[in-house]
Amino acid sequence: MHWALVMLLSIVTCGIFGLIWFYRQAAFVKRLDPKNQAIQLFFGYIAVILLSTFLSLMVRMQVLLLINILLPWAALALLLTAIFSMRSVLLRHYNTVENIGLRLGPVMTFFFSMLYFQYHFSRISRWKRTGQLV
Repeated sequence: MHWALVMLLSIVTCGIFGLIWFYRQAAFVKRLDPKNQAIQLFFGYIAVILLSTFLSLMVRMQVLLLINILLPWAALALLLTAIFSMRSVLLRHYNTVENIGLRLGPVMTFFFSMLYFQYHFSRISRWKRTGQLV
């Protein structure tokens, strides 16, 4: 799927499609390296976000500040760990097993991970179909 379509569907569905698509990408990476923990980290991210939302609705104001500061940072740490573990698997696989010379910049990975991965997945898919890496 083209990365722009992934972005458009994520916007239209208020991010729900993006979560599902990120899971699919993590599952694909898991097939490349069965030891990769990106799926578990992704579910941890979702659990912490849900916990933060639930607690912020249920607790008193004194604890609310702590919850609204610490839990989102914990969720972000889980998500970034998942993203960069996926990046390392992709780099390892597509530079050794299927040597196409894949380069994934850390800055682009940090800011645009799902769309950036999808762009490269489309390129790799085209390469496997046609033999040309564009």
